Amino acid sequence: MKKLINAILTIILIPMITLLILSFNLQTIIIDTISTSIVKEEIANNIDEIITDAYNINNEQINKEIKENLENSNITQEITNEYLNSIIKSLESNDKNPPNINNYIEKIIDENEETLSKHNITLNEEQKNTIIAEINTTVINDTYEKIINNLDTNITNQNNNIIKLYNILISNTFKIILTILIAIDVLMIAIIKKSFYKWTYNLGIAGIINGIGLAIIYPLSSEIITNYLNKTTTYNFNINNQSITTSTYACITLSVILLIIYFICKQINKKEQNN
Repeated sequence: MKKLINAILTIILIPMITLLILSFNLQTIIIDTISTSIVKEEIANNIDEIITDAYNINNEQINKEIKENLENSNITQEITNEYLNSIIKSLESNDKNPPNINNYIEKIIDENEETLSKHNITLNEEQKNTIIAEINTTVINDTYEKIINNLDTNITNQNNNIIKLYNILISNTFKIILTILIAIDVLMIAIIKKSFYKWTYNLGIAGIINGIGLAIIYPLSSEIITNYLNKTTTYNFNINNQSITTSTYACITLSVILLIIYFICKQINKKEQNN
């Protein structure tokens, strides 16, 4: 009976660990995907158009360098995070106004000033303000308004439930509850086994199964989602698997360490019993 309960508790650990990993990575994955596929492209193209109009130059090289700068910048992720949170909040309230991101755009312009200066282009405050206004009006706010109107018109109860589920999964409350549940599960295993170290075996096995499962299933599922998004939208999406991959490797590594601790403690315990 004890073995059956231990097995059940170990099996329960697997989905809880999976959910905890997803909870810590889901927001990062979504924000990185949107900012890479949409925001960076739109901002880079918009800055290029304004520079072309202002200086009447062939800016293909500038476009390339600006895009490289944006790829190495965290500001577009911050912009995406602001807009994503605002869109989700708009579905729960009557506030449809986009967030103010002027300070983020100013930072982007400042980051690219060195690139522009290489091509003998200097932006004064008026030109900077023009770029900010253009990006806000023609790119971000227009896109934001279209998304909000589309959601207001077409959102279904199922989509609304998905958004609510997303909010729950990324919340700190959910992470704390999951961590407590995992700790209780491990504590129950330790009490049943009446040992200070044998629980490391169960947690280690659950972690390895979880890590291997995520390493196999997640890339396949992300590829399916990417193909669907690319077919149903005008953007070229590419889901970044780096954060979830790092978490998966960390989970497997920690699990292996727990198993090593288990076998070391087991050997020490055997020697003490023999003596």
